[in-house]
Amino acid sequence: MAATRRKTLLALVARTANETSAAIATNNARDVTVDINLDALSATSSVTFTVQGLDSAAGEWFDLLATAAIATAAAPTRVRLSIGPDFATTANVSAAGVLPVQIRVATSGTWTTGTFSALAHLIS
Repeated sequence: MAATRRKTLLALVARTANETSAAIATNNARDVTVDINLDALSATSSVTFTVQGLDSAAGEWFDLLATAAIATAAAPTRVRLSIGPDFATTANVSAAGVLPVQIRVATSGTWTTGTFSALAHLIS
């Protein structure tokens, strides 16, 4: 039976700027799903959430999978990103591959205020 550990990447709070979460260790997890909960977004805005992995040899972050841009009209909404060898690769939804040692979530886009969270489910 698979074990699941949950880690909060971004707590549900109002924000006024793009943000990058703290890194979390994947601790030999096989798969990860990241649940994005976008409660509110300022008018005429859009935001993209990107799961990034750490290249521990180079010490640099790289993109694993990103949502499509989420516009104001879509808020509130929930999006799930899934990464691991058990997933087929589908743009803006899932990516096949081995998890790096650490991951984080970064936001980008043009917005002035937004309320959102990101929760990782690490599956061993």
